[in-house]
Amino acid sequence: MDINLDKIVEVLRNGGVVTHPTDTCYGLACDIFNQKAVDRLYELKQMPKNKPLSIIVGSLEEARKYGVFNDKALELAKKGWPGDLTLVLSRTSEVPTYLNNGIDTIGIRIPSDELTLEMLKRWGGPLSTTSANLSKGSNPYSSKDALKGDVVIDVGVIPCKKPSTIVSVVDGGISVLRQGEFIV
Repeated sequence: MDINLDKIVEVLRNGGVVTHPTDTCYGLACDIFNQKAVDRLYELKQMPKNKPLSIIVGSLEEARKYGVFNDKALELAKKGWPGDLTLVLSRTSEVPTYLNNGIDTIGIRIPSDELTLEMLKRWGGPLSTTSANLSKGSNPYSSKDALKGDVVIDVGVIPCKKPSTIVSVVDGGISVLRQGEFIV
């Protein structure tokens, strides 16, 4: 399989949406700093604008630019990253105001999928992350079942896994919003 990550980065830089495998299912990614790309992702997914997008990053250091980490959030990040854990944290001013407008938190994850991590490394910043299905549809585990962005990274069928565990760690409180395979 020949995957040209330089082409993928070019598509992202030009405001495109990428369909890619993750450690949980096929996902859609775009540049969170390009409002037109974010709007296009919402349209493609047919997702209501009031439903928040999470972001994926390549390191804890990068995650700290976009979310406020207390001791519990750091403990969970060190235990669950890279992997299928999304932390919902108070957002920093680095997150564009149009992304999840009116919501003072941001979901952040470091995936364990090596291809996705390499894409993030070459991209050099955060990307949106959401499953590559119509809003409220079934998670896709093959590229043929996934929504098609401007480019599709096709690695065939990936193992069926639960979506990431989502844990809110805000203002000293902790709450499991969705239980996946990662156990808090």
